[in-house]
Parts: sequence; structure tokens; C-alpha cells
Amino acid sequence: MSANRNDKVLLQAPFVPYQVSYGDGSSTMGDFSTENLTFGRTSIGRVTLGSDHDNEGLFVGAASLLGLGHANLSLPSQVGRIFGGRFSYCLSDSQAGSTSSSSTHIFGDAALPAPYRAAVFAPMVANPKLGTLYYVQLVGISMGGRSR
Repeated sequence: MSANRNDKVLLQAPFVPYQVSYGDGSSTMGDFSTENLTFGRTSIGRVTLGSDHDNEGLFVGAASLLGLGHANLSLPSQVGRIFGGRFSYCLSDSQAGSTSSSSTHIFGDAALPAPYRAAVFAPMVANPKLGTLYYVQLVGISMGGRSR
């Protein structure tokens, strides 16, 4: 979703500015707004969105950013109450050069693993020292049938 000050759908006065810096030196600046979002037949009111207009570092050239972490303003955190806290996503490789690939986001019961799905799911765990990120618990590594 790309937005600028002329977008009447996304931005509504008054603007609330934001700036976020990340550990790798990347940053984003923009304005917050609230919108009503619809996922299929489910509508969710007053979802806070950020309309970025100055991205630096890894985000230079990005049309927009979507927060998928564990923070309160991330999309999964805001819509999770409606979908029982369940979501999954598969992000396409933006560096692969293919314009036909797209990312998939799944919310609700459809995000649960099922025997007929080809995907492998790992439960997320929290890190009390950095609670905004998602982690998976590593229980072992094997290469060529040998455990390490």
C-alpha cells in the first residue's frame, strides 16, 4: 500500500507523525492514521496504519512497510482480537526479480496447520528481552542425517 499526502483514502487529518529506527540502522518516518479494513467478509474498524514517506537503509525504495512483529501497532496485534490471535504469512523474495510472486497473509483458523497443507508450521515463542519480535525455539540441527 503506497501513500502520500494526496491520498484521500488513507490519510485523514489530523496527522500524527512517527519515526522508527531499527537495530541495523534502517528507519522509517511518516504519519499515522486510522482506517477500517476488510478481510474477506470481516470488517475491522479503527486499525492504526502508518503512511511512510521517508524510508532509509534496507527500506529505501520501498513503496510501503507492513509491521508484522509482536508490537502493539503491528497488523497481527491489531486484528488478532478478531481472528483469535492466529495468523501466518509467507513473504516472497523481493530480491528475486520476479514480478509475478506475491506474499500471502492468512488470519484466523485457516492459519492453523492441517495435515493436508504442504507448509510446515513452527510455534512462535516470546523473548522477554525483546518482545516485539517473533522467535522459534531451535531444538536441534541435522545435516546429511547426522545431528549436530
